[in-house]
Amino acid sequence: MKMHTQYTDSTAPPCFECESGALRPIQKDYITQLKGRNTITIKKVPMLRCDQCGDTVIGGEGNDQIENELRRI
Repeated sequence: MKMHTQYTDSTAPPCFECESGALRPIQKDYITQLKGRNTITIKKVPMLRCDQCGDTVIGGEGNDQIENELRRI
């Protein structure tokens, strides 16, 4: 798995939701339920969270991790 991109204040992408904050890298568990199965938790998925409004975005790296884990299951 790739490492998070380290953003500085000047390079952090802007928040798409509030447009006043910056998206910062975090790792958070992703919880989903597949049709006809129990709840599945995928640990430490890389995401971006706005430092102003708290909106969370799953980027390409996080989506890849989720897809790979779901394929494995």
